[in-house]
Amino acid sequence: MLEAVARALQLDADERDHFFRLVSAIQQAPPIPQTRPSQVRPELRRVLDAPSAPAFLQNDRLDFVYANHLGRAVFSLPDLTEPFNTLRFQLLDPRAREFYRDWEQATHNGAAVPRASAGRTPDDPEIARLVGELSTYSEHFRTLWAAHNVLRYRRGAKRYRHPLSVGPALDRGAVAAGSRRRSPCSVTSYVRRR
Repeated sequence: MLEAVARALQLDADERDHFFRLVSAIQQAPPIPQTRPSQVRPELRRVLDAPSAPAFLQNDRLDFVYANHLGRAVFSLPDLTEPFNTLRFQLLDPRAREFYRDWEQATHNGAAVPRASAGRTPDDPEIARLVGELSTYSEHFRTLWAAHNVLRYRRGAKRYRHPLSVGPALDRGAVAAGSRRRSPCSVTSYVRRR
């Protein structure tokens, strides 16, 4: 029956996955709360530091967990001693509108990632804090959040106004790193678009 509802609503793959997870969450006991990875495994750190391209580890709230020197350079971050969240940057930092060539699309996609995460782990207090902060300070976020769009980044192009992206875009590739249930993170790397 749920499959029929998903077809009738013409849900795409991410929306369908989100829909089924929401239904499952209603039918089951509360999920195991997410935990933040306390540190990046040494072998993963070596993989991230090896490429001569920007790379970073990001959780499904869009917090940077780790970034190589070029990954920090994309966002002009000297280090990651202060927490950095790309969605917070997109919506609350005035430099973001200039930084993203398509700021509207970036914020649309950015808000859809933690929305999908909230469906997987509805009791995550860190998502609740992020949503509360962004809802308080960004009318644009309130509109995006109310749309209930969901997304999981996998690949695509990012368009920045930045010296590292001399061409029209950077191609983005992301792979899962860790359990989606306990500490869902993805490793992302960029290469110049040819």
